[in-house]
Amino acid sequence: MTLPRELETASTLHAENNDCAVKALAIVTGADYATAHAALAAAGRKRGKGTTQPQQIAALKRLGFQRVAAPYTSKTVKTLAREMRCVPGVYTAHVRSHVLAIKDGAVLDWTAGRQHRMKALYRIVPIDGAKFDPFKRQQTLGVALPTAGPRAPRPKSAPRRRGVATATQLRLF
Repeated sequence: MTLPRELETASTLHAENNDCAVKALAIVTGADYATAHAALAAAGRKRGKGTTQPQQIAALKRLGFQRVAAPYTSKTVKTLAREMRCVPGVYTAHVRSHVLAIKDGAVLDWTAGRQHRMKALYRIVPIDGAKFDPFKRQQTLGVALPTAGPRAPRPKSAPRRRGVATATQLRLF
């Protein structure tokens, strides 16, 4: 299975790369891309760069979740998908230089069905007493998030950035 389209669109609009942890965090916590992006930024993630394990743990904690090591016998993502087909819950799986989300047995990442070797598997659970409220995310994260409003038009003289799709190309409007 692949990533939800809204995450791919948000990643493109943020002009991000190396953001697998942002996408996985958004999926497992139920937050939107901007909230997950801000949580990892507050934990120390630099734009366009990957994340470290401590940054991922800190971002999960900011959103009211924690990770617990889960047992697994699979050696690759492909066999993990078979193993977890009927297992409920949300998990993050770590392979070399990549993290992916598993929700109710479905691998939600481009690595689904591939032979990437497993390094770790974590079940994501809410912290006792903590409840993530997406409407109070600015207080929860301690980071000002961008508001959804009309974007300022780009001057015609400004150069186009490679690899960034416009809203017209994505057919958002």
